Amino acid sequence: MSELPSPRRTSPAIGRGRRSTGHTRSFQIGDLTGTLTSSAADSGGSAGFDLRVGTHGSTLAGLTDALATATSLALQHGAPLLAVTEQWQQTWFVPNGPTDDPDIPRTTSLADYLARRLTLDHLTASSATAASPSRSDRR
Repeated sequence: MSELPSPRRTSPAIGRGRRSTGHTRSFQIGDLTGTLTSSAADSGGSAGFDLRVGTHGSTLAGLTDALATATSLALQHGAPLLAVTEQWQQTWFVPNGPTDDPDIPRTTSLADYLARRLTLDHLTASSATAASPSRSDRR
């Protein structure tokens, strides 16, 4: 019987490549607290991100880790960050509402918050304005 590999603790994107820049931000959406670590490759494209929310071992923590891993792999294989963030904006589910982020005072979901935060941190002004505004901005 072969031994199973140990589970990965971080997204495969973080720490890849020779040089990258990034941001680590703590955030709160309603009662949910989390940490988003995103990195940009030295070529200018997004290398990926790592997302930690909820209690270790919880369904929410597992799903957000899977989301971060899948998205990071897509970005590493050429998916444009703008295409990803456009799909997440305006999604509506709990947790939503007020945040502690002065750049994004309200959000419609965790996915909406991530899309808007990644857009602000990693997309140029011209590509960021191409992204559609969230529902919370239109209220």
